[in-house]
Amino acid sequence: MNTKAPLAILLAFAMSVSLARSQEVFREVTYSYGAPPTTHFAELDPDTKRVFTGEHIGMATMKRHVPKPVTLDLAGATHAELSAEYWGGHIGTGGQRFRVNDHGWIDLPTLSGTPTEPQRFHRVLLGNNAAPVPLAQLVKGENVFRFTAGKQVAFNNDWGF
Repeated sequence: MNTKAPLAILLAFAMSVSLARSQEVFREVTYSYGAPPTTHFAELDPDTKRVFTGEHIGMATMKRHVPKPVTLDLAGATHAELSAEYWGGHIGTGGQRFRVNDHGWIDLPTLSGTPTEPQRFHRVLLGNNAAPVPLAQLVKGENVFRFTAGKQVAFNNDWGF
C-alpha cells in the first residue's frame, strides 16, 4: 500500500465586521498524519476488533493519526464549517466523522438518493459537503482535528477512515 492518501479539509469562517458586509475566510489544510507523501497511513475504527494477518499484516504497523494542530484567529467569527475531501475507507465503510479538540464527534455528510446505503457502493463525497462546527468548540490559537470511521455497513473490512 504505497498510495498517497492525504486528507484535505477546508475550514470556512464567516466574519462579521461592523458596518461592513459579511466575509468568508477559507483555510485549506492537508493531513498526511505524519507520514511522508509516499507512505500510506491508517485511521482505524477505534472499536475494531480486527486482527491483521496474512496479506494485511502490514496494517498493524501502519502510521496512525498524529494530531496536527491548526492555528486559527477567530476574531469576528460568526460561524464555522468544515468541508472534507477524503477517500474515507473501503466500500462498506460508514460513519465517517470528525472532532474538534476534545469535543464530541460530528458526522461528515454522506450521499443521498442512492438505492441502498450509500457507503455500500460510493465512497467519496466532493462538492458541497460542509458540516457545521460550533464556534464554542474552537479556540483562538491551536485547534486539533481528528477523523475516524464507524462500523462497517457491508463486507466487515474494519479498515476505518
